[in-house]
Amino acid sequence: MPNHRVFPSRKAGFSLVELLVAMVFTAILMAGMAKVFQSSLGTFYTAGEKLSSSRRNRLSLDLLYDDLNTAGMMLLPTDIAAGGPQSVSVSGANPLFAVNPNVPVTIKKGNADGSDLIVTSDQLLMYSDQALPFEGSLQTAIPGTNSLVANAVAGGTSASVPSSVTFNVDCGANGQPSQVVPGMAVVFKDSLSGRGIAGVSVAGTVVTITPSSVIQSAGGGVTGNTLLDPYGHLLGAKVLFVQVGQQVRYSIQPQFLDPNDANHGIPCLVREQENYNSAGFISYLAGGAPATANYSATIVAENVTGLKFYLSMNPGDTTQTPDKIWAGYGYAGTDFNAGILGAGGTAGAGTLNSQLTTYGVTGYTSIAAQNATTTAKDLVWFRNIPAAVRVDLTTRTATARTEFNQTTSTPTLTYNTHQETLVLVPRHFGLSL
Repeated sequence: MPNHRVFPSRKAGFSLVELLVAMVFTAILMAGMAKVFQSSLGTFYTAGEKLSSSRRNRLSLDLLYDDLNTAGMMLLPTDIAAGGPQSVSVSGANPLFAVNPNVPVTIKKGNADGSDLIVTSDQLLMYSDQALPFEGSLQTAIPGTNSLVANAVAGGTSASVPSSVTFNVDCGANGQPSQVVPGMAVVFKDSLSGRGIAGVSVAGTVVTITPSSVIQSAGGGVTGNTLLDPYGHLLGAKVLFVQVGQQVRYSIQPQFLDPNDANHGIPCLVREQENYNSAGFISYLAGGAPATANYSATIVAENVTGLKFYLSMNPGDTTQTPDKIWAGYGYAGTDFNAGILGAGGTAGAGTLNSQLTTYGVTGYTSIAAQNATTTAKDLVWFRNIPAAVRVDLTTRTATARTEFNQTTSTPTLTYNTHQETLVLVPRHFGLSL
């Protein structure tokens, strides 16, 4: 038999050296891709947080815009004058419009490194009557004393004035009548006269109102205690329900919203509202039971680190520096009268009184100091002077990131901040003009 030799076959493959080289190149490629992915992911998060900060800023300014446009709105005629049923006792000890400048607030663990953050910002206080967000329609005509007398004279009899009067108002939707409570007031739009609400009862969309015993006329005077207006009100007349004498305060306050750390404060823009108190605004954010059920506090936005308010008589003057155009700009003190109004002494450069000497209108060339002796007329100075209001609001991102601080060789955790400005002449400023 022939002698056959069998040789083992060699299959194609990679040597160990080739595998090692391929692995090195793959590792380099993966490292590069990981770096690109990390950068893209960081950009995604930082862009989203910047956008969120900007949205919080816009939301806050929108709400401030709405509230500023109601500042000084008095739906009941002369409701700060003595004598009417809806009269509010006012005092310059708690001005009807004021900026408390440079109020320091400590935010526990508010800095990126965990240390306490000191926020120095302004507080804004505004007085107004606030109508509920719906109208009603009068379902029962209310006779007037004049018509009762006229009918009695025509009939040769004496007028009989009812000793009590209730009337029904259709609020248009279920749930709305329950918002009408004693202590509010009604304003009849057919005559702009006001009545206090002494009692209510609700049936479906209709609220039955028992008015207070004294009427306030369109001119603000008291017409008597007969429960009837001189001219009465027509069936179907529109009715406003009004919370009389409300005061709103905007400020930056620490709020402890982290469920994992009760000592970690977040700087928040807070809107508080309560019945006006001539002694001063009373906040219950730190605890305690509100004196009235009408007190409310709302967190408008989180991570707000700057809030400044300035006033001006000529915001478009480009020939002057900001501290001469905007009263309060660059002011480091805490006195509204001296630093912003320029009242109670020599008006400093740039204060509102110093601006009024140049840009004032006839009869309104100065503003009295707001204190306990100020007259009611001087407390509503803003309704006679069309001052512009500027709001500078600064928000920060919710998370501190090294991506927000690339100015050093070793970036540290930093918040990104965003500031926007609102300028307006509130709707009820300068009404006498």
